[in-house]
Amino acid sequence: MSNVRRMTAHKIGTLNAPARAAWELLTDWAGLLRWLPEGVSNVVRVELEGGLKEVPRTRVLWNSDGTCVRETLLHQDDGARRIYYMVQREGIPGVRNYLATTTIDELGAEECQIELSSSFDVIDPAVDEQYHRRILESIYEDCILKGLATYLRSGQKQV
Repeated sequence: MSNVRRMTAHKIGTLNAPARAAWELLTDWAGLLRWLPEGVSNVVRVELEGGLKEVPRTRVLWNSDGTCVRETLLHQDDGARRIYYMVQREGIPGVRNYLATTTIDELGAEECQIELSSSFDVIDPAVDEQYHRRILESIYEDCILKGLATYLRSGQKQV
C-alpha cells in the first residue's frame, strides 16, 4: 500500500481591476517580483527559461536561502484566460506531482475574479493531512491574490 495521499488546494478572490490587466501580470512569467508582496515570500530572484510568450516556459524562483523552485507554464489560453502549470520535481518539500490551474473571469469593466486550484501528492506520511493544503491556500491568498490586488490598486496597471 502506498503512503501517497492525493490532495487539492483552492482559492477564489475578486480583484478591483480589469481582467485584461490582471491576466497580463499573471502571464508575465518572469515578472513575479513586480507584484509579489514584500515580506511574505523568500523569493529574491526570478529567471525565465524560454521566450516571454513561449509555451512551455519555465520560471526559476530563487529563494534567499539559495534553493530554487521551477514552475513550468504548460498551457496558456489567452481567450479563456486560463493557465496550467506544474512545479518540477520536489520544489515543494514533501509534495510531488503538483499541477495547478489559474483562471481569470471578467465581472465588469473594472472587476474580475481569479480562481487558483491545484492537485498534488503528499509523500511524507508523518505530515498532517491538511498541512500542505493550508500552506498552498495561504500562498494563493497572501502572495498571489493580495499581491495582484495591491499592485493593480496602486495604479501601476501598465505591464
